[in-house]
Amino acid sequence: MRLEVNRSYGKICRVYEKEYMKKTTKRGLIKKIDKIVSEHVRARGSCARCGKGAEQVTLQCAHIFSRRNMSVRFDEENCLSLCFACHFHWAHREPILFTEFVKNYLGEERFSQLMMKSTMIKKWSLYDLQQYLDELTTRRGKKAGYGLAGSIH
Repeated sequence: MRLEVNRSYGKICRVYEKEYMKKTTKRGLIKKIDKIVSEHVRARGSCARCGKGAEQVTLQCAHIFSRRNMSVRFDEENCLSLCFACHFHWAHREPILFTEFVKNYLGEERFSQLMMKSTMIKKWSLYDLQQYLDELTTRRGKKAGYGLAGSIH
């Protein structure tokens, strides 16, 4: 608390300062989880398509099924490490070739499982997201980048 002169009345009044606290939001937690999963995928070290290493190009986390599919958004099986050229100039412009590549990369069975999982509806609560973020953070500390996102069951 501090005292301050009220300009409109010319009187001294008490001013209570509230601690500024950011409200935890779903959007904020999703952004944090996306960042950790992306870092993990890019830590694979090379482009899955052309093989260029992280020392040669900037790697990106490319999702096989859109991030709109919350059931697979954080699943590392749904992510590939691609360089910028392969991600935007190939995967996004040639979706049929990209799909064939992914089928060969994952194998038909794993691709089918991932596709089935992507069609499931997943609603993350604020509590679920916070728990998952805590789990990722704990795993990240223990396993320097391995096993961050759940695998297909």
